[in-house]
Amino acid sequence: MKIALIGDSILDNELYTGINGSVFTHVQKLFPKDNILNLAVDGSTIDDLEEQLAGILKPRIKKWDYAFLSIGGNNLINDQKFLINATPQELKIYCNNLGNRINSVYYQLSLSFKKIILLKMYQPTFDGFDQEFKNIAYSAINRVNSTSDVGMHFFPLTNILKEIDDFTNVIEPSEIGSIKIANLIKGIIDGLIPINNI
Repeated sequence: MKIALIGDSILDNELYTGINGSVFTHVQKLFPKDNILNLAVDGSTIDDLEEQLAGILKPRIKKWDYAFLSIGGNNLINDQKFLINATPQELKIYCNNLGNRINSVYYQLSLSFKKIILLKMYQPTFDGFDQEFKNIAYSAINRVNSTSDVGMHFFPLTNILKEIDDFTNVIEPSEIGSIKIANLIKGIIDGLIPINNI
């Protein structure tokens, strides 16, 4: 079985946990006989995915089995000044555009993978951030997460990552968070955890 991790530091968190505590390592432990490819790169925005996926996005006679995609959080972080000053209408347009771009990547992945699961952005505790930014960030995350198209498979990471111990460096998955994400991936592949399909 071939499984790819694609996107940002939610799936490439080695810098914050060490190699032994990363999502990738814990997924490897759960699937020791399978081919696990970590394409995710810490800090990636949706604009960086083209480089990540170079050579991957092409029609295949035999598709890879699973792609787990996490993307969008760094777009919000990089654009936080705009988000804080945006009008409600500007925020709506921005979030809808970002959500639609994520949907587009999802469909591109269908060229190479039998099943794609979008791991929707969680709401980190943002420990140390002021409440105004938290409110805006949570609103933006919820709006982007709500733009999934009919037929998309997804799982909201907020369902499993919600405690302070799930995070390190404020917003990154800790080793505890890594284990939860790895167990989620195994549960989805084993058919034990239902994934949403609008």
